Amino acid sequence: MKKVGLATCFFFYFGACLQAYALSKTIENLQNECVIFNYTEVTGYYDDTLTERFKNSFIYNSVRSMLSKKYKESYKLGKCRRRAFNSFRKQYLPISKEHYNERSDISDLGFDAVVCGSDQVWNPTFYDACNPFYYLTFAKGLPKIAYAPSIGVSDIPEPYVKQFKEYLSDFKAI
Repeated sequence: MKKVGLATCFFFYFGACLQAYALSKTIENLQNECVIFNYTEVTGYYDDTLTERFKNSFIYNSVRSMLSKKYKESYKLGKCRRRAFNSFRKQYLPISKEHYNERSDISDLGFDAVVCGSDQVWNPTFYDACNPFYYLTFAKGLPKIAYAPSIGVSDIPEPYVKQFKEYLSDFKAI
């Protein structure tokens, strides 16, 4: 049995969670062990700022809920949704305990191959750049495979064409 690392989106959207589940199951059905990289962004789309932490705090949301019935309903629904996603991920997705990013060194972790795929992992508009993690730049010396890596735009923006070519040059299969 080979050990395959999977770089994919699996956070708060139904489609993202379901495609992560489907792809990880497909890898396992091919007689491989699948580990979804628990991705921690260095910078970018999910900034961990003081403002974002405050907006997610109990105090902030309690005060907003007292001031607005509509916000209270929305907050309750969001909280329920987050619990459901967390439960689904915990039960069905083989997510690593360790956190990884594009600077991680996985050379001594026993991976035989790495896969990236699905759900707009190559969409440059999410980060205003090509996110190196989803191009598996950290997987030096390992076979790199991309499965249905959508980009979410009809054309690759000109500033990213050279970077796309460079990142894709060492993929074994797309």
